[in-house]
Amino acid sequence: MDNTKIKLFIIILIPAVIVAIAAALRIVVFIPDKKIKEKQVHKIYRLLDGMPVRTEGLVNLKPWAIMIENHYDSRPASGLDKASLVFEAETEGKITRFMAIFDGASDIKKIGPVRSVRPYFILWAEKWDPVFLHSGGSPDALARLKDSLMYNINEISSDGIFFWRDKSRSRPHNLYTSSSLINEAIAAKEIDGTGAYKPWLFKDDIVLEKRPQTAEDIKIDFTEPGYEVFYKYDRDKNSYLRYLDEDKHLTAEGNEIWLKNVILLKTTAKIIDSEGRLDVALKGQGSAEIFLDGKKIEGVWKNIDGDLKFYDDSGEMVFNRGNIWIEVIFG
Repeated sequence: MDNTKIKLFIIILIPAVIVAIAAALRIVVFIPDKKIKEKQVHKIYRLLDGMPVRTEGLVNLKPWAIMIENHYDSRPASGLDKASLVFEAETEGKITRFMAIFDGASDIKKIGPVRSVRPYFILWAEKWDPVFLHSGGSPDALARLKDSLMYNINEISSDGIFFWRDKSRSRPHNLYTSSSLINEAIAAKEIDGTGAYKPWLFKDDIVLEKRPQTAEDIKIDFTEPGYEVFYKYDRDKNSYLRYLDEDKHLTAEGNEIWLKNVILLKTTAKIIDSEGRLDVALKGQGSAEIFLDGKKIEGVWKNIDGDLKFYDDSGEMVFNRGNIWIEVIFG
C-alpha cells in the first residue's frame, strides 16, 4: 500500500473512531442517569414539624417549650424565627406572650426574653411533653406545674444557672437561655431526650402552578395598641411573612419570621382576679381559621384529654412541613 492510500485510510478511519468513542461515552453517561432516576430516595422526617432530617435518631427528640415575652419594652425577641411552633395569647394587661416550642436538636445561641407562665400555656404545651422553661408564673400556673408530668426548668429557683441576664438591657426584659444551657439542664437532670407525644400530620408544599396568584392577608387586632399582627403570603416561598405593629417582625438578630402555616384558634376567656389574670376555655372544641398554601380553611380545634388537634371538612388537618404559628383569639 503506497503512502497516498495509507494517508487516505487514516483520514477515513479517524472520524469513524471518534464517532465510535463518542457513542460509547454517551452510553456510559446515559446508563447511570437512568439508574438514578429509577432509584427511590427514602426521606426521613421528624415528628414535631414534618421537616426532613439526616438520621432516624433525629426523628423524635423531646422538644423544649419556652415562655417568651412580647411586652413593647422587651422587643426585639431572640430565637422566635427558629421555633417549630409558637402560641401567642393575651395575658393580663391585654399584652400578648409567646410560648415557643423548639426541636430538641436546635442550635440557638440566644432565646428570650424569658418570662413567667400562665395556666393555659401549660395545658397547650403538655401535648408535646416538652422540657418547659420559664421564669416564675401566676399562682395557678405554678400549682399546675407541680402536678404536670412535664420537666419544669424555672429560673426563679436553683435552675437559674440555666439562664443569664443581658446587662445591655433593663430588667425584667433581659433574661435569656440557649440551646447549650438547655442541653446542660437535660444532662444534669438526667432527662430522657426521646419525645413522647402524638404528632400532627404534615405534607409537602403544593407545586408553584397550583398556588393562587393572590391570597387573603391575615390581620389580627389584639386589644392593646402596638400588638397588631399581620401576615402576608408569598407565592414563590409558599410562606407567610409576619408583621408586628405595622412593620416586619424582626428578631434581635435581624431575621424575618416566615411561617408555613398560620392558625387562628378562637376561644373564650374571662378575668378571674384583680390582677386581670384570665381563665381560658381550653377543653372541648371551637372554631379555627387555618391558612396554608395561600388558602383560608374554615376548621375546628378539638382538645380531648389534652390532645389538641385541628380539623377541616375532610378530617384531621394536614399541615405543610415546617413551622406553625397559632394566634389565640378571645371572643
